[in-house]
Amino acid sequence: MKINVFGNGKMNKIVLYGVPLDCKELKNVIDEYCEDVEVIAFTCDSYYGIKIDRDGEEVDTISLGTAQRMLKQGEIDGLVTVANRSNYIIIRKYIEKEIWHHPRFYACPLNVLPTEPKTEELIRSIFSNFTGAEINTLQFLVTENCNLKCKLCSHFAPLVKEPAVYDFKQFKKDLYRCSELLPNTSAIGLWGGEALLCPNLEDYIEESYKAFPYSTISVGTNCLILKNASRKLLDYMKRDNFKLNLTIYPPMEDKIEEIIGLLQKEGIRYRLSRTNVVTEFGRRYELSGNNDIDERYDECFEKFCTTVINGKFSPCYFPLLSHRFNEYFGKKYFETEDEIFDLYDESLTKEKVGKIMLTPLRSCRYCGTMDMEKWERCPQNSKLSDWVKDA
Repeated sequence: MKINVFGNGKMNKIVLYGVPLDCKELKNVIDEYCEDVEVIAFTCDSYYGIKIDRDGEEVDTISLGTAQRMLKQGEIDGLVTVANRSNYIIIRKYIEKEIWHHPRFYACPLNVLPTEPKTEELIRSIFSNFTGAEINTLQFLVTENCNLKCKLCSHFAPLVKEPAVYDFKQFKKDLYRCSELLPNTSAIGLWGGEALLCPNLEDYIEESYKAFPYSTISVGTNCLILKNASRKLLDYMKRDNFKLNLTIYPPMEDKIEEIIGLLQKEGIRYRLSRTNVVTEFGRRYELSGNNDIDERYDECFEKFCTTVINGKFSPCYFPLLSHRFNEYFGKKYFETEDEIFDLYDESLTKEKVGKIMLTPLRSCRYCGTMDMEKWERCPQNSKLSDWVKDA
């Protein structure tokens, strides 16, 4: 089966952007099934200037800047991001905003490489326009409770006094709604709070596998109760597309080798926080809300933390969780309600969600530059000065 994708009577030259292995796999698919498409080069943000060999054929690698210039100047007919295993945070960091809306900037869906047989519809989907709804990680807050209670926790977990677990029926409903609106999601994150406090967490993991079969499923944990995990939960964590994200804080520093030993013994893939042990937390929030929104958005390293809880979503967790701060201190310090979106709004489309994802939030005005402080637990009777810069 050979498909004439563009139907414009010429050979269309394209560049593939993404992880080199994925680019090579996608090139093989395009060579086999696309009659009018020629892959002339690969690119990524930091990997270029050499030739990649694939089955005896060499393919040039060029810089991402060069690829974007070629697209804008019409020297190539398309730039395709290879979604599988690629990182949309990096894509949005390095690809110019002008390119995001270019009609020949494409996002290859996650299911193209692993799906067999290759249908005509699947092949044509390689050249799907980038909408902004392609995201790296979709975070579901399976519980807002935490057993560590870090001072300056950006999720305000120490301020949550009552049990706050994401109802499983609601979670399941929201999960499948997200699979309709955000099918090109690289990873599903089950977070907290402390995710391991969520009863029957294995059910949440299992449902995530079903709703997003081509995505990585991850759970975030501080490891305090990892050794108490049930056999059933550990078995669910052994799957190929699962990853356990470990954040180690001072109380668990002397347990790192024990934790890693357990995971290696069980055959569970894991990712350790970059610093191994988190010894500092950042003070960022400002009650005044006088920060420049665009400036703070551009500099934010968490602006693509798309978060879901109880039928609502936001491109950032802060609008969804700031009410915990307001309730604890008895005053509406942070106004974020207009940036919490209803998953079941009938007017929502992939394109509308994409626009939401690519738009700076008014909530950004509450985030100042990060002042780092020594990590410590939150005091039992917390004060405003424990949380904000301008109390």
